[in-house]
Amino acid sequence: MSSNTAEHEVRLEIPEDDLIINNEPRYQQIINNVLAQTNQSINTFLEQQPSSPPHISPGTFNRGDNIPAENSPPEDQNDDQYIIIWITILKTLIQYVPIVLILLLKCTFENFKIIVEVLLLHAITWYLNLKYKGEVAKKAKRSKARLVILLLYILAVVHFLVIYLIGETTQLGLLLYYSETNLTLSQLLYQVILTDCILKLFTIFSKICITILPLKWMHFKQRSRTYAFIENLSQFYRCSVPFQIWLDHFFFAYSGWKTLFGALFSALYIGYKGFDLNRKSKPVIKCFLALYRNVNHGRSPTEQELGSSEKQCPICHDDFTDPVILECSHIFCESCVTTWFVNEQTCPLCRAKVAENPTWQCGSTSLFYQIY
Repeated sequence: MSSNTAEHEVRLEIPEDDLIINNEPRYQQIINNVLAQTNQSINTFLEQQPSSPPHISPGTFNRGDNIPAENSPPEDQNDDQYIIIWITILKTLIQYVPIVLILLLKCTFENFKIIVEVLLLHAITWYLNLKYKGEVAKKAKRSKARLVILLLYILAVVHFLVIYLIGETTQLGLLLYYSETNLTLSQLLYQVILTDCILKLFTIFSKICITILPLKWMHFKQRSRTYAFIENLSQFYRCSVPFQIWLDHFFFAYSGWKTLFGALFSALYIGYKGFDLNRKSKPVIKCFLALYRNVNHGRSPTEQELGSSEKQCPICHDDFTDPVILECSHIFCESCVTTWFVNEQTCPLCRAKVAENPTWQCGSTSLFYQIY
């Protein structure tokens, strides 16, 4: 007799050679009925105790049967253990919430004036940026009167800040890479954020001056490139402005043997700052080249480049008209590739991404605070 198990289901069998007793087939039917009733009773018992698998003596399984491990816990039990652990961790962290809130309120109270000034400047910058983008979107229907009002508003805000800062004996030298040393961390952050807000206002002021220009002086595509160039140049300058004040803070914050750690912190900051400046300089160069070349896409090819290529445009299959060469070195008619780039940003032949990055061409100004 043998037994097979699969997911707590037991089935008893008797070899076929033993089913025929004394050559009487009726015994075979009787034995089959007994086996069926026995299997049903065993399975009913196992269903009532699902958490404890049946104990079957060794040697009763056929080769290839799936033998359940006696000591392995169910997967549901493991999941419950992980949930209990996370609940315990959360309960422990919740105990620190009151003291964290108290310290946060204390810090807010001690720096309430600074927080209000920063939030007010942020709201002013956000409002000016929003109104200016709305005027740029109107293109030829823009209101020059509203743009002039925005200019006067920016001048008034900057004038107030300059008088207020001078009255508070806070230097504006950071705008030109100069600042006092031996500043506390809160004073340093306040000065950097304040300077960054003023530079954002100057950036919006410059873009408004470009928008007021007559259309015959600068077409819309050229204006979009100018907006992008001004914005990327502003971000690069704003990234480089805090360099000196942070370097002084890291290097001169220690004395004696601790100056070694000051030198280490300064070296780490210089390395990171160099990487960040290199990253921000690439869009400046790219926007400047696009502005200087004055073509919608790519640049004008040289005679040698034009001679080495095919004589016809791959898009219109006609002779080149105002040919331009893309970054992937493929040449097309400017009108053909301009139409193509209305819905695509890749080369029509090699599918390389060569379309101009439309970021910041809408006149928008980044509200990100460059505090490091």
